[in-house]
Amino acid sequence: MNLYGCAGEYGAERIHADLEGYLFINELVAASSDSSDWIELYNPTDTAIDLSGFYLSDTFSKPLKWAFPDGTIIEKEGFLVVEANNPEAEIQIDFRLDNDEAVILTTPGGTTVIDSVDYLSFHVPEDMSYGRHPDGGAIWMTFPDPTKGKPNKP
Repeated sequence: MNLYGCAGEYGAERIHADLEGYLFINELVAASSDSSDWIELYNPTDTAIDLSGFYLSDTFSKPLKWAFPDGTIIEKEGFLVVEANNPEAEIQIDFRLDNDEAVILTTPGGTTVIDSVDYLSFHVPEDMSYGRHPDGGAIWMTFPDPTKGKPNKP
């Protein structure tokens, strides 16, 4: 398996030059009545990406809030879901998403932002998601039917 952006091969701070604009925070749910909050990442490239040691946070001033476990891979042209409050989830962050925060994805060193979404000014109704359309695109919108781990559909 080829791994694009692997810290061992490229060095942690060189990763950002390769992945910025090629790895996206694609969709999120920050207010759910019957399931966990979650963040979906999207890899539009034709190569799998090793996320070992990359970070997710909900606060720009604390970018090193949660590190991806070693061996976390997002497959080529694939989606990876990280859940916020589901103890049975395969990958789970140790903080909750509020409906007035941000999500930040940074390099293993935590000094370079790969992608971020600040949804402070948007009120996403409960049980709806906020995501890019098309996947990896520049437009963010509210989706009445979240598409967790799948292509976004307005």
